[in-house]
Amino acid sequence: MKRTTSTSLIFIVLLLLLLIPSILPAQVTFEQPDPDNNLGITAIGGLMGCAWGDYDNDGDLDLFVPCGTDPSVLYRNDVNESSQFTKVSKDAETDEGILYDPEGNTQGIIWGDFDNDGDLDLFMTNSGVALFRNDDSVFTDISEAAGLTTIEAEQVLWQVTAGDYDKDGDLDIAFAGSDQGAGGAALPTHILNNDNCVFTDVKDNVIGFDLNLESWCPYWLDVDNDDDLDLWLSTIRTSGEPCALLLNDQGELNFTSSDQTGITANSAITSGWGDFDNDCDLDLIVIPYSGDTDGNCKLFRNDGSTFTNIAPGTVLDLDFSDARGVCWGDYDNDGHLDLWIGRRSGGQSIFHNNGDGTFTDEGAQIGLDAMTGRDPRSVVFVDYDNDGFLDAFGKGQGGLPWLFHNEGNTNHWIVIKPKGDGVTDNTAGIGARVKLVAGSLTQFRYIEGSGSGCASGHLWAHFGLGTATSVDSVIVIWPSGTREFSTGVAVDQYHLFVEGKGITAIDNTPANSILKGFALYQNYPNPFNPVTTISFDLPVRSQVRLSLVNMLGQELKVLTNATCEAGHYQIQLDGSDLAAGLYFYKLETPNFSEVRKLVLLK
Repeated sequence: MKRTTSTSLIFIVLLLLLLIPSILPAQVTFEQPDPDNNLGITAIGGLMGCAWGDYDNDGDLDLFVPCGTDPSVLYRNDVNESSQFTKVSKDAETDEGILYDPEGNTQGIIWGDFDNDGDLDLFMTNSGVALFRNDDSVFTDISEAAGLTTIEAEQVLWQVTAGDYDKDGDLDIAFAGSDQGAGGAALPTHILNNDNCVFTDVKDNVIGFDLNLESWCPYWLDVDNDDDLDLWLSTIRTSGEPCALLLNDQGELNFTSSDQTGITANSAITSGWGDFDNDCDLDLIVIPYSGDTDGNCKLFRNDGSTFTNIAPGTVLDLDFSDARGVCWGDYDNDGHLDLWIGRRSGGQSIFHNNGDGTFTDEGAQIGLDAMTGRDPRSVVFVDYDNDGFLDAFGKGQGGLPWLFHNEGNTNHWIVIKPKGDGVTDNTAGIGARVKLVAGSLTQFRYIEGSGSGCASGHLWAHFGLGTATSVDSVIVIWPSGTREFSTGVAVDQYHLFVEGKGITAIDNTPANSILKGFALYQNYPNPFNPVTTISFDLPVRSQVRLSLVNMLGQELKVLTNATCEAGHYQIQLDGSDLAAGLYFYKLETPNFSEVRKLVLLK
């Protein structure tokens, strides 16, 4: 038997040691990039609410922050250009800006393209309801023309939800209840049908009876996967009215009892939907209201025709009645939805999904315990800097909001941005369901109107992929029920999926973006034949050497050996002259070195 030289053995051992971080991704941590100024997000006031949406169509998420009776603020995301968010709402003294805040009490807000012109408009509850049309980043109050000014005028209302329940291609609105905590009476549930941006209240025809309750977290969503949007209305202070699930039957909403669904929730200060068990239907987290005797947190697993509360006996079986915000998101990109419960007192509860039906509270370990005492009433996972890792944003009652950056790990990811055709389906893709298959991993996301109050929706579908380096297929189920799919989709990228036209990779990171550190990415495609792309990041000007070696440590190619400016680089490797097999590529700079493996097929 031929013996391997000691030098080669040492090299192989070193390679394996270098590859361990790729095999076992490190736990992510969150850090405040700007503790005193939140990168320019300084709005205070109001109880809750935030809405992230790309109003200027530049590829990153901007932020609207409602401030109750104080002026609300719109921030343009300039993080990848200037490391700041820029206030662009109108100044009361100079009248400069693109959106003004009407007098009233703004609480619920939601982004959606209500006129299907390709720009996100802003709908809000503001002592009644209001709609601001976006025309190329200039906003106009069209509430009167839209038929909205007489609907619950002067009432302090809570959150709203948007969805195309009647499948006519236009986004409709639902909301329920005024502030009963301030002595207000329960108000009827409203269903506002959108016909070319003119709204008509059709609650009597669609529901058929008065459903009077105070709801903080309404949702349009397809609970039973029958291609019709159902309506979830949680209730908090309405005596005798439990949380309501109304199933959509060809445009009519039918009330279902807890005996039918298994959702035994008398109240919910906050609630949120997400597919935590990757079985392609939406599960439900419910945090009971503190004034109710309904017990501890409830996690209802969707079993198809009924729901089962699986929280008892787990780490979720606690009294979280001091919580207000809740959000699902895969913060460590391992392929399983994690859960953030925004607690008003004590540390934040960030429940890591272990992938086996259990959760572990890692709030303190990952750095979000710094939010202690900040009264977070709205919490959201959001990738504000387009690096593929979900960051954390929260807003409390008074005081500065807070923004935490996710420092990431070696796991892979993909983001799908669905865009409807504007005729059959709304251009924002709200109500679409996105299914992804990567090897043995299958995941499912629902596109929500981004905004509202305690829970904030996601307009883009973010998927963590763990160690998977390729995606087998992406399937989009549009609100109309039309299904489209694409195969062989690249990882570690943002993709635009346009109805009727397919999927396209997009570069959401400007050339002059602020890079957080050195990074060597997994090549794509991998395995490959014969050409693949290797990407890496340089945060500073560096001498760079990128080489290809075989299993014996022998250098076969030098792909680059030069001084490079800070930036993101992509280099192609042509393996036409190589034999099929396993190889390694190595990036070396004076301050950084990393090795990754690739496979050539022939």
